[in-house]
Amino acid sequence: MTRFDPVTLEILWNRLKAILDDELYGLIRAAFSPVIREAKDCSAGLYDTKGNFMTHSEEGESHIRMTCKFFLEKHDLDDIQPGDVLIANDPWKVGGHLNDTSVCVPIVVKDKIAGFTCYLAHQLDIGGRGFSADSTSTYEEGLLIPFVKLFQADEPNMDVFEMIASNVRHSEVVLSDLRAQMASAQNAAQTMADVMEEVGMETLDELAEVLLSKSEEATRKAIEAVPDGEYYHEVFTDGYDAAEPIKIALKMTVKGSDIVLDWSGSSEQNMYGINLVYHHTLALAHQCLMCAIWPRVRDNEGSYRPIEQIAPEGCIMNAAYPAAVMARHLTGFYIPSAVFGCLEKAGWKD
Repeated sequence: MTRFDPVTLEILWNRLKAILDDELYGLIRAAFSPVIREAKDCSAGLYDTKGNFMTHSEEGESHIRMTCKFFLEKHDLDDIQPGDVLIANDPWKVGGHLNDTSVCVPIVVKDKIAGFTCYLAHQLDIGGRGFSADSTSTYEEGLLIPFVKLFQADEPNMDVFEMIASNVRHSEVVLSDLRAQMASAQNAAQTMADVMEEVGMETLDELAEVLLSKSEEATRKAIEAVPDGEYYHEVFTDGYDAAEPIKIALKMTVKGSDIVLDWSGSSEQNMYGINLVYHHTLALAHQCLMCAIWPRVRDNEGSYRPIEQIAPEGCIMNAAYPAAVMARHLTGFYIPSAVFGCLEKAGWKD
């Protein structure tokens, strides 16, 4: 590990992020749908061979943090070979709703898997009722793609392509965007491999261990500046059907270098598609804490380690499958108010 001195570490960090960014903008330029080309609703992530989240692109959010780990739960490392392309859009494991579809490509160095790149994009259509909160279960919201291989050893899985094309309204756009995602992920993986060979790395695992440990250390140091205590803040919104207000309640406990986010006081999951899933709630809350407390820390799995989240299954912040989640942003947009409200009561003014 001594070869990763601070200067080398910073150079590698910036090179890897630049590769993700370059290929993400390649995806944006190549995409057919305006939601990617204009709104830039896409992101990219880098992972080691264990699926640990190392970093993400500047554009987009980090809610693809757990994607690769879930891929590896379904497909062992020995089951993945050069030329494979994995795909999934399970809201509870990928991006929080069905439109967010991720493709994952292995980085290959000396014929061995050295890590992964994943590129996520919001598909223009995924079937179902369309992009709204009208549905009352995820079955109504469109096609759920489990963790399957879109390509296997460079050979397309035409059954998967045909299944997707048969379930969406704009198949030519959706399939073209998927191919653009795949191309970006493959290009990024190849460039990553070139850089790794240049510096003598055969796997990303050792670098990931150093990056994650340093991020955790810096995050914990930043949290120690926040006064210890329990802080509570709640936010209300009309929700979707306005039958009764939706409550987003957060109890934040700060103790030393640890933060506990407890959403137990929030409303129960809603019958309509304004529910959040566990990992998306955590990603949004983490982003708020990062902006307020540790804005200059490298964003990766290490900066998540000091955070514990409590969100009982069945509440609106952690809806149970098969709850409707298509418009989860209508609730998610209130997470910053809850997080910053707690920090204000903590007297945090940095």
